[in-house]
Amino acid sequence: MKKILTILLAIAMVFALTACNKPAEEPVDGGEETAATKVWFVAPLATGSAWGTCGTAFLAECEKLGMEGKYEGPIQAADIPAMIDLCDQAIADGADVLICNWRDLDSFNDVADRALAAGIKLIGYNMALPERCPNYLGIDPSKLGEVQAQTVVDNLGTEGINVLYLNASATSQSHAITQKAFEDKLHELAPNAVITVDFTSGSADVAAEKVSTYMNANPEINAIACNCGFAAVAAAAYREENSLTSEQLYVQGIDGGADILQYVLDGFADCTIIQDWTGAGQAAAQLAQKMVNGEELPEFTGLGAYPLYADGVKAYADSQGITLN
Repeated sequence: MKKILTILLAIAMVFALTACNKPAEEPVDGGEETAATKVWFVAPLATGSAWGTCGTAFLAECEKLGMEGKYEGPIQAADIPAMIDLCDQAIADGADVLICNWRDLDSFNDVADRALAAGIKLIGYNMALPERCPNYLGIDPSKLGEVQAQTVVDNLGTEGINVLYLNASATSQSHAITQKAFEDKLHELAPNAVITVDFTSGSADVAAEKVSTYMNANPEINAIACNCGFAAVAAAAYREENSLTSEQLYVQGIDGGADILQYVLDGFADCTIIQDWTGAGQAAAQLAQKMVNGEELPEFTGLGAYPLYADGVKAYADSQGITLN
């Protein structure tokens, strides 16, 4: 018995030595961990009901797809020098893909060239850069303006329209395109409509001041259509504070922030034009992954815009995780 145990022990030692001396198997990927794709999104504003929603969705989708996402924007809306600086930070950070809201076709050309020279792939939001970044996604700015105008006519008819159109930025080309499309479509549908245009510079204080000033100086204005989230809230607040009815002042907001949704639900804004900001953030991440994988992207990936009325507010808010009173 002792002899048998000795033989078994010897066999076990042979197997142990064999296992110790066996060369380690090469990892399938060659032993090096592949770095996650790094995607930067430079927005004209990192926060707010629109761009903040886009950023949250973008970062969540990047994580879901196994990519490293970074979402940045200036403190003041549409600060182009600050956006260019953020693009340079993306280059220094070694981004694989840079998504940017190219708000001015000339200002971003140099930084786009620097990104391309560094091997970074480019995607535009709402605007392409001809010959540098032909692929872009977002709400078609012309279509948005047309939806805004059509919604005004759907609610007020074609006669007696005197509308204050409050836009966000006087320098943004995409905002200019939306504004022109609004004016052209409204004059097509309601030739006698009176349109007054002004800008808020993406400021809540400026928006409130503009609404008050125009309404006090021009009581014939019977509608405010907004292409700025701050303007939408200011117009609805003005209507509430002055106990005005929809017939006295029609208010048409923009986007789906909690404040304007509450005003629509409470009857101080007639509707708000929803742009799919959650879908925009998700689509941006998905397009970045496709581009890195060598897939060919369409020139434009469009997302919808539509009016949201009180009867649809709660369902929309629930879908976005927004709590209303």
